[in-house]
Amino acid sequence: MFNIKKRKFAFIFRLDQHCSTIKKAVLNTIQEHKIKTPDIGGSATTTQFIECVLNEIVKMTPSIGFNYEMQKPIGSIRYSID
Repeated sequence: MFNIKKRKFAFIFRLDQHCSTIKKAVLNTIQEHKIKTPDIGGSATTTQFIECVLNEIVKMTPSIGFNYEMQKPIGSIRYSID
């Protein structure tokens, strides 16, 4: 029983870490890079915004080995985990 609770906590804790990284990446994109989509008072496209967020995540998590590639010209995201 203790083992199950311990694993659940570890899983939830990892989710919290991922959520924190995503939140920081979004805030850095808005505050430091000044990139915003029209719905929040900017002029960037969704693709530009997401590309910057992903770059921020990569900078914050180099040990994970997450790489993505923006597909051109259609703009959808392809990614791979090394």
